[in-house]
Amino acid sequence: MNGGEPAGGNAAGAVSWVPQGVVAITSWLGGCGEGACAAEGAGALLASFAEAAPKYGIFAGTYGQAVRLHLERPVHVTVAGRKGDARARALFEAAVRAFPPHKAVVWVEPGAEPPAGFPESARDFARGYPREKLPAACVCRGTHCNIPTSDPAALIRQVQAAPERPAN
Repeated sequence: MNGGEPAGGNAAGAVSWVPQGVVAITSWLGGCGEGACAAEGAGALLASFAEAAPKYGIFAGTYGQAVRLHLERPVHVTVAGRKGDARARALFEAAVRAFPPHKAVVWVEPGAEPPAGFPESARDFARGYPREKLPAACVCRGTHCNIPTSDPAALIRQVQAAPERPAN
C-alpha cells in the first residue's frame, strides 16, 4: 500500500493493515459461525496454543486478539467514493485513524464490491448507496450498521461507538 491506496491499482479498494495472525485465526474459526460453537472453538484454540505461547513472547498476543475479534465481530468501515476525490480520501483517513485500531477499513469505487469477508450489509452499501450522495462511509459490526455519513468527524464518532450486537 502507498498512502492508503493499494499497490498496483487494485480495483477492489484499499484495505487498512490487519495482523497476519488475526487473518489466519479468524479464517480458521470462520467456518464455525457464532454462539457456542465459536466460543468452544476459541477456547480450544487458546488451550492448544497455551503451551507454545511463551516461546512467542509478546507476539503471542496477536493470537488472543484474533480470537477476541472473532467472538466480538470487528468493526468494518466501507468508504465509497472515487479514488481521486479528496472528500473520499478524508473519510478513509479518518476511519483508519479512529480508535479502535483493530478494524477493517476498505475504500471502494462506486458500485464496486468490498473484499471477501466483509459483511453483506457493507456490500449492500457499496453497491446501492445513491451515487449523488457519495462519497460516504458506512460503519458496521456484523450485520448492524450505522446510517452512512459524508462527514469525517461524524465518521470518527461512529467508529468509536460502533453498533453493538443486541444481547441474545
